[in-house]
Amino acid sequence: MSSLLSVSDITKLQTVKYANLGSLAILVFDYCITFSEEVQWTWFKPWDLTRVIFVISRYLPFAGVGMIAYDALRVSDQCASTVEGYIVHVISIAAAEALLVIRT
Repeated sequence: MSSLLSVSDITKLQTVKYANLGSLAILVFDYCITFSEEVQWTWFKPWDLTRVIFVISRYLPFAGVGMIAYDALRVSDQCASTVEGYIVHVISIAAAEALLVIRT
């Protein structure tokens, strides 16, 4: 079996890499436009469980998307997803879901 990728496979792989880098841009944009509200509403409040969950859901995705962006920028014919990346994403999603549950 040949290890060479077809043009279609390479195109799909490149599309996935661009989408991953786009998600980093959206995350940074969201952070920039909501930073002043974050300072106003959370920075000077006492630490409690809700604030810890907020910090996890707010800043842990930067680590996960950073790992994905690193993989996307590498010159390779494969996506090298790691278990650590999956763990970071699952924790981030769980924290965001926990905030939604606390809020309702």
